Amino acid sequence: MLMQCNFSSWSLGHAASVIIILPSDTTASFTHEHKVEGKFPVLYLLHGGGDDGSAWLRQTAIERYANEHHVAVVLPYCENKNYRTVKLTFPGIPWDSDKSEDFEAFFATELPQWLSANFPISTRPEHSYIAGLSMGGYGAAFHAFTRPQDYAAVGLFSPFVFNGKMFAAKRSEMSKDELAANLLPDLTGPVKEIAARGGKFPKVLMMNGTKDVREFAPLFAELLERCGAEVTSDFTTYEYAHEWPFWDICAKTFLDWIPRCDDYANFKMPEFHF
Repeated sequence: MLMQCNFSSWSLGHAASVIIILPSDTTASFTHEHKVEGKFPVLYLLHGGGDDGSAWLRQTAIERYANEHHVAVVLPYCENKNYRTVKLTFPGIPWDSDKSEDFEAFFATELPQWLSANFPISTRPEHSYIAGLSMGGYGAAFHAFTRPQDYAAVGLFSPFVFNGKMFAAKRSEMSKDELAANLLPDLTGPVKEIAARGGKFPKVLMMNGTKDVREFAPLFAELLERCGAEVTSDFTTYEYAHEWPFWDICAKTFLDWIPRCDDYANFKMPEFHF
């Protein structure tokens, strides 16, 4: 089941746009009955810069993967705002207080509340996952490591975890320490804070193509492991750049990999013989 949903959002200050994939009842055509046996686990799957959630539908087989794994997939729209809180301006209209799009509250509180109120979706932490590509990888990392108690696992696909000035830098001439110094502090900081308080990390899957900017994902993975996170990574297998054929592989790999303890953890697609 595929739905484009729009609802009034108190945290964003305007209508939120979300695409939802609910696993289909594959037996209904035979039983003549539509039913849901339990609440679905949920994957929040974040788009990259210059795109919206529909890109995952247009460029990958994510709807099929959701059906095969019986996982609800939520594709929110964040424009190019990094899934962070952004100050709003209204040219020509003065306000007596600041206005903002609070994507941090949206993901932490409002979106899970709205989903659980309207759909058979479990938003319990052990049933919740977050992943994204490029800018969405940044957003997934930020939310997973600032609120590690909210997610069982996080997927970072070609994640934007480094200073943008590094695109033009002579990276091959930089030392490992110089490169590591250009990891984004608003991601490294929360990771170090979890370690400092002895907190528990969500499980982490990181993937990067060999033809993409490839210095920084391994450095971020190393930091995570030093701080106590359980990291599964693949930075050498796939000869891809920053491109959709690779991210389609990432989405399937993540759904195959995630830890499951929900009602559908042992679900298998039925085989029909004619």
